[in-house]
Amino acid sequence: MTVSSKEDGPIGVGVAGLGRSGWDIHISAMRPMQDKFRIAAVLDNLEDRRNQAAGEFGCATCEKYEDLLADENVDLVVVAMPTDLHVPWAIKALEAGKDVVVEKPVSRDLAECDRLIAAEAGSERSVTVFQNRRYEATFRKIREIVEGGVLGRVNFLRYSGMAYRRRWDWQTVKELGGGTLRNTGIHILDQLMEFSGETEPEVFCRMDNVLSSGDADDWVQLIVTAPDAPTMEIDLFSNCTYPQNGWMVLGNKGSLVTGKGAVRWKVVKDFDNLPPRELDLAPTADRSYNSEKLEFEEFEWSPEASERPRPMAALFYDDVFANLRDGAPQAITLQSVRRRMAVIEECLTRSSA
Repeated sequence: MTVSSKEDGPIGVGVAGLGRSGWDIHISAMRPMQDKFRIAAVLDNLEDRRNQAAGEFGCATCEKYEDLLADENVDLVVVAMPTDLHVPWAIKALEAGKDVVVEKPVSRDLAECDRLIAAEAGSERSVTVFQNRRYEATFRKIREIVEGGVLGRVNFLRYSGMAYRRRWDWQTVKELGGGTLRNTGIHILDQLMEFSGETEPEVFCRMDNVLSSGDADDWVQLIVTAPDAPTMEIDLFSNCTYPQNGWMVLGNKGSLVTGKGAVRWKVVKDFDNLPPRELDLAPTADRSYNSEKLEFEEFEWSPEASERPRPMAALFYDDVFANLRDGAPQAITLQSVRRRMAVIEECLTRSSA
């Protein structure tokens, strides 16, 4: 990523799309960061949304994307539009000499992602993808526990997100990049693949349309395996009236689960000093299975139990600013996101076969 041409003062931002993501997430994150980011221009089809932004920020308002790109006060463009516009609009922003933040999923498929990677490489600007769940406090705690060896050798991670919910908006339409896998699953897959090792994984995926009005998936089961990584599973179901939500992580020393805002893990006490158990094929004296009495230690953590973390989106934009202004390494690269999109591509290809 190239350091922004302006070396001091807040970065001028043009936000394309003032819907739930553009207004409630991106602008909300930057609102208390006015020493780093200044909303310079906005784009939306709805006049009342444009007027709301102009009234709060005194920014330019645009009805055409070309006008936002032509604004000399815009250094960074946030593409917060439906998924089918992510890549073409991000490429136009690069061609206009702007840095880009593009909403997730970065693209509808792998070919589009590769087009954007090529466009970034041929420009003097950069693209970062809004995979903000990498900054989630709970996920970071889980990663700390796993990488710290508390659970021993971890061989399985699962995330479950279940509800009973009907949807009928644009995210239920395949052509627009809709579907649970691309819009919700990408967040969880992005987190899980931090544990995926270097080998390209094998993928099993089953998708269905159960309740949504469009033609895209609203039911996903995804399993990812690799020789140098744990088995990883994602269950995202729209027709579950008995939800079982959260993380499960299994290791040889213990396990971890999440729920009700807390992370809980339970491990065998003094595991490394347990007496060895040599294989014994002789019949047991009382005809029972082998058994032993183990002591466990249980722990619990929640964000509220420590210093309350800043929002994920704010931490994301901290890294964007450090990258653009100070030349710090880019926290979320297109290449890292491409690995996630390769898994999604495999799922989409199999589901259409």
